[in-house]
Amino acid sequence: MAAGRFLFGRAGGAKLALVDGAVGAVWIRDDRPLVVFRFGIVGGLITSIGLTAERSRIDGLKLEVLT
Repeated sequence: MAAGRFLFGRAGGAKLALVDGAVGAVWIRDDRPLVVFRFGIVGGLITSIGLTAERSRIDGLKLEVLT
């Protein structure tokens, strides 16, 4: 989680979030998620980042922004 906070503290509008129950992030504009970031985590380290920007796919995700 600390690595995600460091990474997304530098990414403007991205906020840490649970994406289908896993740690990720979401970039929100005008209260709408525009891009969802999924993290691959191995041994507590982020090893990959996947991006989803397709509206129909985002609508099918369970997103919970962490504060």
